[in-house]
Amino acid sequence: MKNTKRFLALLLTAAILTAAALSAAAAGCPVSVDYNLGTGGVSNDLTSEAVPQDTKPAHVPKVTALDRRTFLGWSLTDPSTLKVGEVAPLVDPTAERVTKDTTFYAVYAPYHQHYVIGYPNGQFGPGDFITRGSVATIIARAGLEGFEEGADYGNPGNYSDVSGHWAESAIAYCSKFGVFNGMPDGTFLPDAPITRQEYVTAVARLAQKMNRVPATLTEKNDFEDMDDVGDWALEGLRLSTGAGWIDGYTDGTFKPQNNIRRDEAVKVFNAYLYRGVDADGLADLHEYVHSGVASNNTEDGTDEYMTWPDVPSNHWAYYEVIEAANDHAHSYTGEHKQTLPEHWSQCWIDERWRYHDDINDGGPLAGTDAVVQDGETNP
Repeated sequence: MKNTKRFLALLLTAAILTAAALSAAAAGCPVSVDYNLGTGGVSNDLTSEAVPQDTKPAHVPKVTALDRRTFLGWSLTDPSTLKVGEVAPLVDPTAERVTKDTTFYAVYAPYHQHYVIGYPNGQFGPGDFITRGSVATIIARAGLEGFEEGADYGNPGNYSDVSGHWAESAIAYCSKFGVFNGMPDGTFLPDAPITRQEYVTAVARLAQKMNRVPATLTEKNDFEDMDDVGDWALEGLRLSTGAGWIDGYTDGTFKPQNNIRRDEAVKVFNAYLYRGVDADGLADLHEYVHSGVASNNTEDGTDEYMTWPDVPSNHWAYYEVIEAANDHAHSYTGEHKQTLPEHWSQCWIDERWRYHDDINDGGPLAGTDAVVQDGETNP
């Protein structure tokens, strides 16, 4: 019995000594630290290092952002896994003790491109009803990857009325991805207006296709005119209102069968894209008011943002239109620099978009002086 106890004691002592030895060895074992730059930046420095376990990294690479993006910092969360509205918490790698193989991910503020423009007569037409062709163009430009203006994508929807239309390529691209459909009779009706319920259905379908449905939705289906909403539009309305992309009117209605206007449409799409700016965010830049006859002026720069005389600063959608119609680099606010509103550092208005004097450049009224006003009150 004594021998058995002595043997067990020896085994226990050996186990303790072995564990201590392993622990001591592990404390000095190196672990791998990788720096994932993603597609938004490059570095001339090494993007990995080996550091002793339970110590802090010392050689964090310097990042140069590409494509007019802004490098915000590093995160232990992969930004590509986030849903809309979620943020990748920023950390300082040199302050993080690593106990295992670790990857830090570069986080960038994306370069935002315009997705709408004004008319060649110098107007934006905020109260105009937006057309189905214009909506297809917005979705293709800003909502889908890889779209090229004017490219030949065939006619995936087999529509009978889009050949030669200025929005033909965008319509085909949307049809290719199944995010914006035509009519049962085989037409697309590119020049027809689109109702509010049709528009939110298209945006909701885009969100589902692109995996951009927010992690949490606020149930909001108590509009007084819900009986006017088509059964086919209920899911899109609930998703779009629940995500906060669109609201109803002050009288408690949604007006699902009303045609949606250009100013309303960009407000919704900005919200879907998680884009927005205010006066403070534009403080470092200057306003350039489109005149419609400025095509003789070939100045270019990065310190002006474009506005239109029919969307003055007291218009309810002034900042929504600026956000949607200007190419810009920006940073965000908030603890992790990923919260709206944006702060713009540079803005690009190239000659084609600055003056819109090219009849082939898109827009239902290109090459004309016509501006259709609907007279509807602001939402």
